[in-house]
Amino acid sequence: MAALRLGDMRAVLAAMAPKSVHLCITSPPFYSKRRYANADEQQVEWADGWRGALGHEPTPVLFVAHLVECFAAVKRVLRDDGVLVVEIGDSYGAGSRKTDKPQGLQNNDARGRPLDSRVQGFAQTRIGIPERFALAMAADGWRWRDSLIWRHTSAMPESVSGWSWQRCKVKVKSGPMAGIGHPSHLPGGQGELNVPLNENPHRAQWADCPGCPKCAPNGGYVLRRGQWRATVAHSYVYVFSKTAAYYGDGEAVLTVNKGEYIVSSWEERKAAGDMSGNREIEGFDRGSDGRPKTRDMGNPAGANLRSVLDIGPEPFTLELCAACRHVYDRRHYARLAKRDGKRVCSCGSTEWVSHYATFPTKLPELFIRAFTSEAGCCPKCQAPHARMIEAMETNARGYSHHDDAMAFGSRMTGIPTEGYIPGKTIGWRPTCSHGDLAPIPCTVLDCFAGTGSTLVAAQRNGRSYIGIDCSQDYLDMAAARLAETQAALV
Repeated sequence: MAALRLGDMRAVLAAMAPKSVHLCITSPPFYSKRRYANADEQQVEWADGWRGALGHEPTPVLFVAHLVECFAAVKRVLRDDGVLVVEIGDSYGAGSRKTDKPQGLQNNDARGRPLDSRVQGFAQTRIGIPERFALAMAADGWRWRDSLIWRHTSAMPESVSGWSWQRCKVKVKSGPMAGIGHPSHLPGGQGELNVPLNENPHRAQWADCPGCPKCAPNGGYVLRRGQWRATVAHSYVYVFSKTAAYYGDGEAVLTVNKGEYIVSSWEERKAAGDMSGNREIEGFDRGSDGRPKTRDMGNPAGANLRSVLDIGPEPFTLELCAACRHVYDRRHYARLAKRDGKRVCSCGSTEWVSHYATFPTKLPELFIRAFTSEAGCCPKCQAPHARMIEAMETNARGYSHHDDAMAFGSRMTGIPTEGYIPGKTIGWRPTCSHGDLAPIPCTVLDCFAGTGSTLVAAQRNGRSYIGIDCSQDYLDMAAARLAETQAALV
């Protein structure tokens, strides 16, 4: 099954067959972060009577309640052995100590109407959306199985400079754009911005203050009491299941074990039961305390997936013409002529739609491999096939006699390697009683599909997919990406 469906995800899921999805992996809109294309399409009615777009709620409590409502619809279509994976980030309260405004959307909802900014207790404070969400999901009956950190290798810069003395400045010339808007909205367009900052005609000009009551006592400097914190360079990935008997395949996502140095003296090795020698090992680097380092060879079959994911960004290269609905890749888009600083489509329009919050396909691919069977599922009951593994013989201490590298590593450190005994996949077998029927692909759902990163990952890995989104623009771009991926696979 391969489908893209437009609409409110709750209504679309209500029309689907129950227990028909093996994995749902998605990233819902973050709270009070950004306004996506076609905001009017995202206005929906919620069970509590509030109408608006997900992520634009006036309070964090309402936002979390709406997320739980969405995933309650997912629970109905998810198999009992299925898994839900949700990537979500946090938000910070903005504004002064007197006004608590959600950071990002300022004070407007999707239609430009004021949001309730009186979110008590969140002025310049982390709101804790991921923690609130995970606890609310657990309270709603989900089994909270895992929490992972996705480390963003290219983080967005933030204005968090802290306290510093800075030269006092006064404005000597106002920019002509003051109160008008961005230069791209006027004749001349954005091309006029491609000049040095100090020569930009749209910027205000500043000069050193000749002396004022604030800076005169401090030699022309004023104290800026800015706040400081670490730049946010991660988001959270939560794994939920309906039951304890959910499908998982750790073999599919083993990581390369590079080994790591462990400081170990003879006394420590003897205490650990390692009688492989009676003196310090020569020829090894020494630690900061002068003791020799020995190297844990680790498990040559690979290590179990760690809870911190280092996955870099992928460029998003599609632009959609809002008029004729044609999708351009970056190369063709860059060749288009410009008018007033904007690219001109072949239809003559200069209005474009893009997406600025796509995640890399490697992220959903990781969980698709971990929580759906590579061999597929039973065509009658959709039960996944599982690996047949032939375990290696091990000694009493848990080390493999069949692997000299592992045995060497264990002798050198006296520390058992990770509690995983390497095995060999010799085939696949159904987990139901319907016999060896020809399997069909497992089904992956993304109920906030956006431009289809999850769907592309599912397609590349031979899974069926269903993508739901309330924006036709994004579904058109997803369809273009899927067609391009399918052509590359043929």
